[in-house]
Amino acid sequence: MPTTIAAQSGAQFTQKTKLSVTSCPVQIVSHKVVGHKLVVKVKTFAAGRVSLKGKNLKAPRYKTLKKAKTATFTVPLSRKGLAALSKHHKLKISVRVGFVPKTKTESISAASVAVKFK
Repeated sequence: MPTTIAAQSGAQFTQKTKLSVTSCPVQIVSHKVVGHKLVVKVKTFAAGRVSLKGKNLKAPRYKTLKKAKTATFTVPLSRKGLAALSKHHKLKISVRVGFVPKTKTESISAASVAVKFK
């Protein structure tokens, strides 16, 4: 975005200023259950590492993003999760999405969502 600064003497200084969104948390755009898998779409506002974990889900999932964008995670249930689902016929899991930005000037953020398997 071009910025122009005019002095009292009439001199002008023009430069291109880069604007970016700072300290915005990671957002869970959508989530759904497909069979025994959880599909989560996560939106970030900067480059960095996104992680997704939850009880009764397979090992934590990580994705490194080179720029701000929407990432999709597909995570299956663990063996314990499948056993609990078959025993009780429903399962409620709290899923945490964490974000660590590439630059140290921005803050770490997290979001969570409750998901029901039927």
